Amino acid sequence: MRVSIEQIIKKAKEYMPDLDEKLILKAYSFAKKVHEGKFKYGKTPYILHPLSATYLMMPLKPDIETIIACILHDTHLHDDKAMDFIKKNFSEEVYSLVSDIRSLSMVYVRPDESQAETLRRMFLAMAKDLRVVFVKLADRLHDMMMLDHWNPPFKKEMVKQTFDVYAPIASRLGIYQFKSKLEDLCFKFLYPREYKNLVSDLKIYSKAQHALIESAVKRVKTVLEKESVSAEVSGREKHLYGIYNKLKRKGFTDLDELYDIYAIRVVLPDSEDFSHLYGVLGVIHSHFKPLTKRFKDYIAMPKANGYRSLHTVVVGLIDKISKPVEIQIRTKAMHEEAEYGIAAHWRYKEAKPSIEWLPELQQLKSENVKLDVFKDRIFVLTPHGDVKDLPQGATPVDFAYSVHGDVGNRCNQAKVDGRIVPLDYELQNGQVVEILTRKEPKPNRYWLSFVKTNAASNKIKNWFKTFDRESNLKAGRELLNKYLRRLHKPVLNPSLSLFKKYDGEVLNEEQRKDILESLGNGTLTVNQVLKQIFPESDLVSGVPARSVKSSFDKIPDDKKILVSGYDDLSVVLSGCCKPKYGQPIVGYVGRGKKIRIHASDCKSLRVLDDERFVNVEWKSDKKRAAYQVFLSVFADDRKGFLSDLTVAISSLGANISYISFDRSVDGKVSGKLIVEVSDYDQLAKILDKIEGIFGVNKVSVARSR
Repeated sequence: MRVSIEQIIKKAKEYMPDLDEKLILKAYSFAKKVHEGKFKYGKTPYILHPLSATYLMMPLKPDIETIIACILHDTHLHDDKAMDFIKKNFSEEVYSLVSDIRSLSMVYVRPDESQAETLRRMFLAMAKDLRVVFVKLADRLHDMMMLDHWNPPFKKEMVKQTFDVYAPIASRLGIYQFKSKLEDLCFKFLYPREYKNLVSDLKIYSKAQHALIESAVKRVKTVLEKESVSAEVSGREKHLYGIYNKLKRKGFTDLDELYDIYAIRVVLPDSEDFSHLYGVLGVIHSHFKPLTKRFKDYIAMPKANGYRSLHTVVVGLIDKISKPVEIQIRTKAMHEEAEYGIAAHWRYKEAKPSIEWLPELQQLKSENVKLDVFKDRIFVLTPHGDVKDLPQGATPVDFAYSVHGDVGNRCNQAKVDGRIVPLDYELQNGQVVEILTRKEPKPNRYWLSFVKTNAASNKIKNWFKTFDRESNLKAGRELLNKYLRRLHKPVLNPSLSLFKKYDGEVLNEEQRKDILESLGNGTLTVNQVLKQIFPESDLVSGVPARSVKSSFDKIPDDKKILVSGYDDLSVVLSGCCKPKYGQPIVGYVGRGKKIRIHASDCKSLRVLDDERFVNVEWKSDKKRAAYQVFLSVFADDRKGFLSDLTVAISSLGANISYISFDRSVDGKVSGKLIVEVSDYDQLAKILDKIEGIFGVNKVSVARSR
């Protein structure tokens, strides 16, 4: 397959007449220079791969940013500074696309059938933007088309991954053009004997059937023309793997046993409703006998990937033959969706009025069609390439327990992408996680304060429940005293008088011991207990932050609005009523892309179209600082300590208003700082986070600066 840049530009201009071809030529010039003298698939010049992948993607009608990203997607392999060049010479959007494509390409996962669904979910979660998926599918399709030129060890792995991950993703997104081609190429490699036999049988079968299908198409055309129905009528052949799979699933051995190897497609003009489709269905049923049990209404009940069409099976369409024939009835837009799936929505979104496209924006969450289907999940890898599906915010401890309970119990340190990280580090998509274990199991009760999975939490608690009451009482006392000292509170006395009044009740000595035991075995956390003993203001022990201005106050009002729960849709405050923050509001989709925000009592609302209103609300300032808290920190002196400290605090949404540290001659540092916190929960997380920084010996709430 030899493709030129001129062919790509010509294709792009068919649907983008105002295309800035200079940008595409600039990308091509750089890619050609980078790949000069490099080869792929044996002796094929490397530049032909990104060009071919881009050309294969063109039926999806990608925007200029996606075309450029596809041309550039492999440049980092042959130039270490390629990403710097792309960042300086192309848009931020192009840079982001190439970065995401590169990140996805660098993740190695071993082909494992048991993990196929997890791999697909990981792929979609990491891609973030549908356009990245389009490039990766086109990239993989060209690789598969050149499969004969790959070395055998890589060939087997590529086919398995394509079959388990790429083809199902194309199917899930409804992109039949890629799905069918990828499946057929995999079929040819995975089942060569069956492939060869089917191709041979189909050649004979098609020769006999071709004239019959042509005759059937003409009959349908004639019937529709008599009823003055304007439609495109054509025949279609099922792709090879689809035929093989159906034969196998049904237990058939002869192609004549299948009625839908060939089908007739009736494509009608688009309309506001679908009544004309059902009208055509009635016309066909009045002329040919339908098999009612085989009728499928994918318009009323679309497939999971969005596929919509009416499918009916009739007999009597072919003269003197009772063989059933499938007829598919759909609109032009539905046909585009059937071939190109979600890409069809993406291609035409600019042509749609804002009010029609808005529900899809709300569902997919951005004008660039972001993939947030797994926004609450992350997918990380073991050093051996196994994928672990974890909730957003999961830590190495969650990962360790997902591998095995014993690995979790013996967890000592964690490496992420080869770098040692704290055990409460938040894992990100695509990272490789390695757990360094100790010889003996020794879970830490502190882990309960940050693990995100129920599995990890339950296994930690179950571990501590195996200890006797006295051991848990002792552990609970030590743990609570540590936190009390951190807050400059008196430690527990022998009678546990601190628990005399707990959660509004007066407790006897045995009940007080029960609380300590629950702390020791992990049933209760320290912060839960402290909040039942002390009021919030006493726990924080800070200066009320009356003078502390939240950063939220600095945000313009038009950036404080959620549209149907999303905060990244473009809005403008209406000039007629000028709504203020906190005032009841409504949203109205104007003729442009922006949503106009009106006060709910605005008089102009009376003359506006009711169908163009959307739900809007003000964001709340949940983390407004309520206290200024003085902290005291003692640590080993090392390079980067202050940076680690400030990053840890800011990562929890707190602001540092004062910081001062001194070095001592014995290699230690000590200092005071003031942090602005909203409540004790935030303060507790900050203290825990600081304690987890390498080299920190002690952190506590200080009485004053």
